[in-house]
Amino acid sequence: MGCGAALTRKIMVQRCPAFVLAAALVAIIATGCSDLGPLVKPKPQPELSALALDFGTVVLNQTVTRTLVISNIGTAALDVTPSVATPQFTLPSGSTAVSIPPGGQHTINVQFTPGQIGSYSGTLDLGTEAPSVGLAGNGAIQNPGAHITVLPGLVSFGVVLVGNGAPGAFRITSDGTAPAIVDVASNTSAVIVTSGGGQTALNPGAMLNVQLTLTPTTGGAFADTISTGPALPGVPLAATVTTVSFSRDVNPIFNLSCGGCHSWWNQNTDASSYASLVNVVAPDYSPNIIVKPSDPTNSVLYVKITTPTNTSGRFGFGMPQGGPSLSTANKNLVKQWILEGARNN
Repeated sequence: MGCGAALTRKIMVQRCPAFVLAAALVAIIATGCSDLGPLVKPKPQPELSALALDFGTVVLNQTVTRTLVISNIGTAALDVTPSVATPQFTLPSGSTAVSIPPGGQHTINVQFTPGQIGSYSGTLDLGTEAPSVGLAGNGAIQNPGAHITVLPGLVSFGVVLVGNGAPGAFRITSDGTAPAIVDVASNTSAVIVTSGGGQTALNPGAMLNVQLTLTPTTGGAFADTISTGPALPGVPLAATVTTVSFSRDVNPIFNLSCGGCHSWWNQNTDASSYASLVNVVAPDYSPNIIVKPSDPTNSVLYVKITTPTNTSGRFGFGMPQGGPSLSTANKNLVKQWILEGARNN
């Protein structure tokens, strides 16, 4: 007989008061009694935006900032106490301890200010519940007469789906009268320098091809800058990041829920479905558009799927005809897709 059953039997025989029974059951749970299964204790689980921060090459006595985001994907509070020991690396926001709740995030800014020419390394310690983060940077003086030209002047990754990788590239040309000390480094964990990174001396007339990969984790407008070296201009980066895919998320909903009445969805191709929806006048509700990008309120399709199926709304009865209505999650997917421009992605 397990300890839970034995204790329960004993309590029943002795006819203990209810509060005694409750206390006994708490004791059983606290000891992980085999009758109730193993005890599962809440625990924090850190997730870092980067395991190392690269500050590139910085002009002496100038300051560059890098950002680390700590997420707690566990089930208990995550206690973080940031600190650095190397004097060239500092925490402008201080080293105050912070408790990150489950599902929460905390941002730490780290600054690098080299005082002498050379390479520096350090560690950002986060306490006992999170791994430490490596820090690295170089101090240098740019050669007088050094100058670079970067083409293109803006690296646009276009429209990128969250979690997907998008390539980008630019070329550095040394067009001054002295070698340019170049050190291409990313300021964000979302962008990785896949080729052309690291410190080098670029002689006049020489060129350096740089390749990048953007892998965004959040939707919206993305903007950042790639560092190119001490006293050299940075390269701006831009992208539009979407969170919903037409082919992966939205069209399967239409094929499942709308294909029985609308033959053009039965073709099961993203291209034909998309061409029949976006910026197309609704036959029965002209001049209104079936799907109007960025405007769900004036998109006939969205209005109809959010109108109850037995109710006549602004554009007639709700859809799918005869029901059942789409789930709230699927309605939100369609809405978000439209808000993000109703793209064929």
